[in-house]
Amino acid sequence: MDEKSEHDRYVEALIARGEAARAVDGELPGDATHEIVEDEDGNVTVVRRRFSIT
Repeated sequence: MDEKSEHDRYVEALIARGEAARAVDGELPGDATHEIVEDEDGNVTVVRRRFSIT
């Protein structure tokens, strides 16, 4: 059985809901509130960049 961490499930849910995306030309697209960031070692995380008031 593949056990995912709570963090991994959280990040996957953000992406599935469109709340996390990679920045394009320094801007987040659409309703994204979190930026997907990859470091030099290939580790991927999300960073909150703005808030949604909807």
